[in-house]
Amino acid sequence: MTVEPKVVRQGEGRVFRVLGGDIITCKAVGADTSGSFSLFETMTPPKCGPPPHLHHREDESFYVLEGEFAFRFGDATLRATCGDFLTAPRGLLHTFQNVGDTPGRLLIIARPSGIENFFEEFSQIPLDRPPDLKEVSRIGAKYGIDFAF
Repeated sequence: MTVEPKVVRQGEGRVFRVLGGDIITCKAVGADTSGSFSLFETMTPPKCGPPPHLHHREDESFYVLEGEFAFRFGDATLRATCGDFLTAPRGLLHTFQNVGDTPGRLLIIARPSGIENFFEEFSQIPLDRPPDLKEVSRIGAKYGIDFAF
């Protein structure tokens, strides 16, 4: 098997807009990494972020590129700013929120890969009306993600 280098430049990558306000740009997916990890950048508007959730399949790591975030890991809440790195092992309830007044950016690694398939399906939920929580839960369960609404 021949391995070729891949370059994904700034502003490039597949983009998903999802509930919670995040804009997710996939930089590397399973096909790029032999399934070992997925890498994506998120842009999170002020006062936004995903609902609390846990992954049964992936460990997630977060590197703050820009902004100020509050991360909740289980019962602990931690503040993080540019240059901070955090990890949420699979099975740990977690969430984050941009607590600043400007959009924040995170670089997120999910190990192993596959979460990009969740984002693709999750991005199909309409953003112009309140979400159907049963549908959100169904999609999450399909990809080993439980939400705590």
